[in-house]
Amino acid sequence: MTDIRSPAVAGQFYRSTSEELKKQVEESFAHSVGPQSGPRCDKEDQRLHGAVVPHAGLPFSGPVAAHSYNKLAQCRQPDTIVIIGPNHRGGGSPISVAPHEKWRTPFGEVSIDQQLRNAVIKQTAAEADPIGHTGEHSVEIQLPFIQYIVDSEIQILPIVLSDQTKQITKELGENIVTAATELNKDITILASTDFTHYQPHEQAAAADKPVIEAISNGDIEKISQKAQRGHSMCGPGAVIAMLAGMSEQGVSTGTVEKYATSGDTAGSKDDVVGYASITFTS
Repeated sequence: MTDIRSPAVAGQFYRSTSEELKKQVEESFAHSVGPQSGPRCDKEDQRLHGAVVPHAGLPFSGPVAAHSYNKLAQCRQPDTIVIIGPNHRGGGSPISVAPHEKWRTPFGEVSIDQQLRNAVIKQTAAEADPIGHTGEHSVEIQLPFIQYIVDSEIQILPIVLSDQTKQITKELGENIVTAATELNKDITILASTDFTHYQPHEQAAAADKPVIEAISNGDIEKISQKAQRGHSMCGPGAVIAMLAGMSEQGVSTGTVEKYATSGDTAGSKDDVVGYASITFTS
């Protein structure tokens, strides 16, 4: 019997039927904060090695996320998309790799790359553990975009972190790339994170600016320091893992595709969450 993870946040973070979800994803691209077209699928001879993507409900962060997925649509399709996000609930292993065979959304099923999963577990402190993925949205919210853009042969590897310390997550990112290289797989690593939480719009934007600059410059040390000093981004470890993977592939800088807050997309500017799309290509 195939082990399939059913959607945990369909009907909450995104619409629960295929038809309505398709409209919602398309609204994210068409939104004034989004790319306002697309996704562009005129493939360029480029690889998207990694990206930062937000993970709030689609009405809030979807237009910003659409910028990273627009870039994915333009680049060569990888064999596997590794999605690393924070474990908001805290249960399960410090690094939880999805143990399932497939994940399901209203768009259908996506296969887990079991070969890469086994290699990552062998080389890192990660464990195949369903508990960290139970009810967690930071990875799941990415799947509707991925399924909308890429063909059905794409595989994913979902990973959630309750341990986001610098050394652990840096080693994770490095070893993911090592494992993929040994298996001769092209991968894209997505770091799922939101930025400042629950501050007025102007304060959030000011707090997020140096963090986003550090990410685009590949500055792991500065990101770690900002997190330790109280910046409220929820996925610093996911970002550090992605950046370590970029460094392993010789990609040192990224492009800030879009920054906005929930006040720009679907809410009041009095109390916002910050979102960014940052891409790393070659």
